Amino acid sequence: MNTAVEHSQAPKRFTLSPWRVFLKYLRGDYGLAITTWIFGAGFALAAEWLNFVAEKGPWHWLLFSGICVVQAFTIPFAVTFAALKYKGPKIWAISAPILAIASGYTWALALPSYIIAVKKVIVVL
Repeated sequence: MNTAVEHSQAPKRFTLSPWRVFLKYLRGDYGLAITTWIFGAGFALAAEWLNFVAEKGPWHWLLFSGICVVQAFTIPFAVTFAALKYKGPKIWAISAPILAIASGYTWALALPSYIIAVKKVIVVL
């Protein structure tokens, strides 16, 4: 028997790797609503929870800061790419990237204070 035919007919195995999810998010493959609300607002709520937990020690704070910085710099790109693929009303496709870019800009302004705080936490460790 031909092994190439047997291999192509094998059922595909579903794997959920964090890297694959991250790349799909960054490309805007999840759609505008999911990218904006789940990855944008959902991660903001998770960051607030981590901020609460971060008071327990410096390692928690470093984790909180790292997640916030990654989310802040990737959400404008992810929302913009999702908006370019969006087929619904254009008001959402226009306003979502503007708000995401503004949000990322405010986080970028806070980056120097994060860097200073991380240096202080590393010295404590």
